[in-house]
Amino acid sequence: MSKSYNLILILSSFLFVLSGEFEGSYSVKMFPYSGTSRVTSEQSGETLIVVIDTKVAFNTVTAKSTARILLSPLRPLSIFSDYSKVGVKSAGYLIFNENSIDTYSSDAKVKEKNFKAAYQPNDWLILPYFLKYYDKEEYQCSMIHGNFLLKKSVTGGREEWSAKNGGMIVVFEDGVFTYMKAGKIEMKRSK
Repeated sequence: MSKSYNLILILSSFLFVLSGEFEGSYSVKMFPYSGTSRVTSEQSGETLIVVIDTKVAFNTVTAKSTARILLSPLRPLSIFSDYSKVGVKSAGYLIFNENSIDTYSSDAKVKEKNFKAAYQPNDWLILPYFLKYYDKEEYQCSMIHGNFLLKKSVTGGREEWSAKNGGMIVVFEDGVFTYMKAGKIEMKRSK
C-alpha cells in the first residue's frame, strides 16, 4: 500500500470529532497492567466509528484508538492509535485489506509490516463491535497474532463467541458487549 494512501487514511480518520454514543466503561487487564477503557461509537453512513480510550498503570500508559468498520458489506477497515507510555508518545495503525493487514508503529524497529491473512482480517480490539453486527453462527478471522475460529452459543439473553482453544471469548448480554478475553487481555463492562 502506498505511503500517500496511508497518509490520506490517517488524516481522514482524524476528521471525525466524535461525541458519539456511549458504549460503556470497562475494567481492563493488559498483563502486567490494569486500568480502564471508555468506549464511544458513531455511525457515519455505512461506517461504524468506534473510539476506545484506555488508561492503565495509574494513567502512565494511555492509548486512544479510533476504529472504522464497514457495516455493508460487514468488514473491518482500520484502527489508528495514539499512545503515551510515561510521557513518551507514539502512534500506529492497522489497515485491513482483503487478504492482509498493513501495520505501522512509530516506535518499532521495523516501522511498517504486512501480515498475510488466510481469513477475513480483524483485530481483538474491535472484534466485539464487529461481532455485534455479525449474523452467522461461526466467524473465522486472521489477526496479527494468528487465525481464529469463533463459534456462537446463545442462552437466554447471553450470547457468547469463543474459540475452541479458549484463547478468545467475547460475551454480549441483552445485546450489550460485557466481557472479552483475548490472550493476556481482559475487558469487563463496569457501566
